[in-house]
Amino acid sequence: MYKHRLTLLFRSGVFCLLAYSHILSPAHAEPTSESTVSSAQLALDQQVSITIKMTWDAAEGNYEITQKHWAPENLEFAKQKIANEAYSLAGKEWQERTYTFLFNPKKKGPAFIRDIRLSYINTKTKKPGQIKFPVELSFFVGQPIRSKF
Repeated sequence: MYKHRLTLLFRSGVFCLLAYSHILSPAHAEPTSESTVSSAQLALDQQVSITIKMTWDAAEGNYEITQKHWAPENLEFAKQKIANEAYSLAGKEWQERTYTFLFNPKKKGPAFIRDIRLSYINTKTKKPGQIKFPVELSFFVGQPIRSKF
């Protein structure tokens, strides 16, 4: 089984949450998904952080994201972080990889991230796949929140 979630958080206490679940397994002909979005304002000096958590049965091999695609407007990609974890649950070994993508606002006004797609490959079977997020993330970039002292 391959499972991932997408969570969107803002730094400095303001946040927007996007939860997306997608399950791929031999028993499922089509992936199932669930998503919710709550909007918030983003200050000019805050970053948008998109976190994608992938969890799978370690016996399946390893999964790697091979290509990232998104269409940001009024946001620019800043950096990426990756964290790995392995654990046992109910007698099975599991692997978990968390990708965090940070974006900086460019100017005041509306900002969007559209068409989020991630291509991945199973490094054991070499079988490729793609994750598509069927939502558009929208924000409004306002004044900086930092105080001048």
